[in-house]
Amino acid sequence: VSPLVSKSLSSFGLALMQASYYLNQQGVLDPTSTDLIIQMLRIANRGVHGEIIGQKYMDFASQAYPQIIDGLDNCKELIKRMT
Repeated sequence: VSPLVSKSLSSFGLALMQASYYLNQQGVLDPTSTDLIIQMLRIANRGVHGEIIGQKYMDFASQAYPQIIDGLDNCKELIKRMT
């Protein structure tokens, strides 16, 4: 990955991490989903920076993905109810 793309992806990941923390602090994203998102971003960051992502991490990502989607769906519904 080129340095420019790597920097852009790292900035995007940081923004997602901050958004996750913010939504959690506001009480619309549950702590488990927040933690899973942060862990996934850390794994993705390793890949962006050229590290080999082992099967253990791939398995974690496969298991965490549905939970993250459910948590984000719940978050979206809570926000809809608030507006």
